[in-house]
Amino acid sequence: MKAGAIPINGKRHNAIAVERAELKISALCIAVILLGLASICTVLFLFLALAPSFVAYIVDTDKKLFASKIVGLFNLCGICLYLDKLFLANNGLNHSAIELMRSPNTWLCIYTACLIGWIIYLVIPRAWAMLHSMHNKILIAKLDKQRNELCREWNIGS
Repeated sequence: MKAGAIPINGKRHNAIAVERAELKISALCIAVILLGLASICTVLFLFLALAPSFVAYIVDTDKKLFASKIVGLFNLCGICLYLDKLFLANNGLNHSAIELMRSPNTWLCIYTACLIGWIIYLVIPRAWAMLHSMHNKILIAKLDKQRNELCREWNIGS
């Protein structure tokens, strides 16, 4: 090991990871505060738009937070469609946020994207399990057929 190198699996590595996480949280808090100072309506819009992600995080019981990740990413996809209207509008953040909040199409698009995320989270594992089960049944039938042929060929009772 080189002089001054920090062991990867030691306590120092964990401390660095904690420091990085705290730095990310601090940066996020500062960004939210600055955005809040710029426009309370924008913060309200983003909070309401991200509500399904917060709910997914709260109800997710999995250690790896699959529901939170899937629903959150689809939620961000739905929100990204309106971020350009929010931040690139010439009439200010407050007016743009109010206009977006008034439009039912905005909420329909954002929450439909979240619904697609929930559907993927709930349906894909079950569909995969069903396909895997069907594949196993076909394989078992094929192996049974081969076993019966071998038993018949060798005159062994099955």
